[in-house]
Amino acid sequence: MSPYKVFFIFIFFQISTLFAQQKWYSKFGWWGVDIGYDVIETLDGHYLVTGYTSTFTNGNSDVLIAKVNKQGWLMWAKNIGGLNVDIGKGIISTIDSGFVIAGYTNTYGNGGYDGYLIKINKNGDFVWQKTFGGIDWDIFNSLIQTTDTGFVIVGYTYSNPYSSKDAWIIKTDSLGNLQWEKKISGANDDEFTAVEQIADGRIIVAGTTSSFNDNKGNYCIYKTNLNGDSLFFKDFGTSNSIDITHDFFVRPADKAMVIAGESQSPLNTDSTYFHFIIVDSTINSTLSEFKFTHGYLKNQFVATNLYGKDNFHYEVINSSGFGAGKIESAFHIFNDNIFYGGSSYGSSEDDFIYSCKRTSDKGLICVGYTKGFYALQEDVFIVKMDSSTSYCNNVVGIDNPTLITEKYLVYPSITADYLTIQKQSTKPTILNIYNLNGELLLNTNYQEKKLKLDISNFPNGMYLITLQTDYEIQTYKIIKTNK
Repeated sequence: MSPYKVFFIFIFFQISTLFAQQKWYSKFGWWGVDIGYDVIETLDGHYLVTGYTSTFTNGNSDVLIAKVNKQGWLMWAKNIGGLNVDIGKGIISTIDSGFVIAGYTNTYGNGGYDGYLIKINKNGDFVWQKTFGGIDWDIFNSLIQTTDTGFVIVGYTYSNPYSSKDAWIIKTDSLGNLQWEKKISGANDDEFTAVEQIADGRIIVAGTTSSFNDNKGNYCIYKTNLNGDSLFFKDFGTSNSIDITHDFFVRPADKAMVIAGESQSPLNTDSTYFHFIIVDSTINSTLSEFKFTHGYLKNQFVATNLYGKDNFHYEVINSSGFGAGKIESAFHIFNDNIFYGGSSYGSSEDDFIYSCKRTSDKGLICVGYTKGFYALQEDVFIVKMDSSTSYCNNVVGIDNPTLITEKYLVYPSITADYLTIQKQSTKPTILNIYNLNGELLLNTNYQEKKLKLDISNFPNGMYLITLQTDYEIQTYKIIKTNK
């Protein structure tokens, strides 16, 4: 039986491209913890998010798959998982127009957590799943599809005779069948976090090691080929200091590697600062680096970095002590190690970005979570930016009191038969009710201040209500149940 269930950066690269680039930010979620770990643009110009949901789940949490349209509105959401914890960490598109998700599960597999690989079609429907690992914790962080149509997935594993974690890389065919795996290990903890395939077919992996030249932690690069032959391994960083890799990319022009992460702050040993380092293709020399060491920033987590154009690149940094909220996401542009500017997004609460990707309009799409904007717990937070990362106040799908011109009262939130909607004015309003498959069940226009609807014939479940005027759309949730 399928474990699938339906529910509902002050520099211009090319000025002409900016006019067509969309900018907005949005969030979606329900009454549980709903987090986005990765996002990708789809062939039809919309966006597919993966992460996890504890709202709609067969167990403790399920892998979340959600499609958001190019304007930022949730189109549909689905969950995959079983009786325990199932998490999606990375998503890629495949050459057959489908998608593959990598993460981890303790519902399926050999015990502990196992690496989890899921194939879905373009509609988000379940195709197949595979698990990898031993009896301990085995976690996938990131993946790519390779030129032979297979997949390379990286992460870490505790399934070894020691108590430390090993950096882990596996290769599968196009159906997810294991072809080979490698572990980079020593006396301490090691982990791979990002992977790329370069033009000559080799695989380059970035991560963190505490087992070789610095037991506090160094950046590391590992190279292999499609056959799994180990070609190169090197670690580097600040001596006797914690250096943690979060992401990297290979610069197309000179094949230099831009490695972004965090390093132990010289100002406070309990704090970390944002750090990126650019090394040549042989990792024999450091070309440049940048450290963001402002004392008021307590902790900085580099979510992702990605290539822009002509040696410009983007960094996404989550920091405390910066911006309007407790944790704020900042989007920065650099040319080599020169900072050009950027902006931050978020609420007065915690806002965190995990992943950021380039889009077909040369902008950015980013995803994470927010505790603000009236989220009950954590909700998926998604930001669409242009290539300048200039600030955007185009809020989509978020109830913001400063933008709301009409006040509604929708009650009761749990009902067996009747639903009442009250508003302050007689302004024409479009009412839509959707189920969690995204199917439109009711569409009507009305003007009266109080509207009573009979929904007793609706199946039990949760429904989304949108109320639209000329200037805004507001969204509400109700639950239909038996008496």
